[in-house]
Amino acid sequence: MVIGFKEVKNKLQKMRCLELLYSSSVNKYDNLRKILENLDPKPKKALEIGTQCGISTIILASICDKVNTFDIKYQKDAEFVWELFKVSEKINYWIEFDRAAIKKRINTLEYDFVFIDAVHNYENVKADYDMVKNCKSILFHDNYERFPGIQKFLKEKNAQKLAEFGYIGPNKVKDIYYFNYLEIFFFNDFKKIKYTFKQILIFFFNIGNFIKAKRLREEIHLLINDIVKIFILFYNFLRFNNDKKINLKNLALLSYKLFKSRRSFKFQKKTYYYFYHAYYRTWTNEKAVEIPIFYEILKKFKFKTVVEIGNVLSHYFHINHKIIDLDKNIHNINNQISSSFYLNKKYDLIFSISILNHLNWQGIRSNSDILVTIIEKLKKYLTPKGKIIVSFSLSFDKDLINLLKKEKLRLSKIYCLIRTSEDNRWKEIDYQDLFNRKYNIVNRFSNKLIIGIIENENEK
Repeated sequence: MVIGFKEVKNKLQKMRCLELLYSSSVNKYDNLRKILENLDPKPKKALEIGTQCGISTIILASICDKVNTFDIKYQKDAEFVWELFKVSEKINYWIEFDRAAIKKRINTLEYDFVFIDAVHNYENVKADYDMVKNCKSILFHDNYERFPGIQKFLKEKNAQKLAEFGYIGPNKVKDIYYFNYLEIFFFNDFKKIKYTFKQILIFFFNIGNFIKAKRLREEIHLLINDIVKIFILFYNFLRFNNDKKINLKNLALLSYKLFKSRRSFKFQKKTYYYFYHAYYRTWTNEKAVEIPIFYEILKKFKFKTVVEIGNVLSHYFHINHKIIDLDKNIHNINNQISSSFYLNKKYDLIFSISILNHLNWQGIRSNSDILVTIIEKLKKYLTPKGKIIVSFSLSFDKDLINLLKKEKLRLSKIYCLIRTSEDNRWKEIDYQDLFNRKYNIVNRFSNKLIIGIIENENEK
């Protein structure tokens, strides 16, 4: 089935995550679909540079037999929407950290159509084009005044302008596409306002049910958040100056800290407070419970050697331990993530917070065999009484779920938490119940969390 704007909107609206759709100009998806349908011959194997939230990938996958999509940063939202629209089997998702790695990977692939929607300055657009210039059919997004770099490059190549797209190909494509420049600034906000008003009306129509279910207090908090959103969206529309917009994320954080700062959960018979922070919007996902648990673990290793795989905790606290990651913006981060990495000494604690199953090892997002290999390698860097503590957020990674069921990771201890409400409450459950338990939480983030401990075999 060919998917367009209407189909995407209806399904995301049911899942209460329309913000994924309004992350760019809303007419993009219908225009992309129309362009693909009017190409002659129709593409069978597409290549996309710039995945973002993955919705344009859905449009490509609904028409093409196979799609390879590249980005420099892993997006959970992308895998969520692909599963939602049942196109995951058609998509290969590549996370590459530099252009040389992307080019090397692209050279191994077959494709007859390229869609480029990545960094929009002239130098990067030209570099993206140079990697795929042998393809006869190349489409660029955001070909309008806001991005002069793209316009300049496409003008040099005599590209055909199709609404907000630029097309380089052997044949002209019929231009039947709708585009309104003002829509980029105004249409998205009005759609969000309409959607948020609808959520407020739903509250008042269901207030009796909320009282019966003893959920009134939680729903009032959500209502306050919706009213705040309405105010901000109207304010931003009247000013429409992108540089001076009120930060909705910070306002949402303030709301949670005011109304829900004393909320707590229990893990291993100990009480923890949920952790709310603007970075990664922890009030919406598993970081709300992961961060306090791992921070407490670190306290026990205060005067011991510690290394973190993946740069997570430094976004929330001042840290002193070593970090193995690709980020060079902090003094004690070592830029060497790959399956061939090495450590120069042994550690009492090696830990990773929902990173190992999402990292790029040698250009491939972790599959089960590579993950087992990495964990086995990490064991060699443990002191005699050392431990590896890792967390895995379970969402749509079928390889990881199968790997856990078959016990290939050889975890000494396993602890599990599940999300129990739409406002991100969690509780600990038994590992045996994790894969059998069913619950109706509409949320695109992970609903299950595993914390595993691997002890050095010398200790046993």
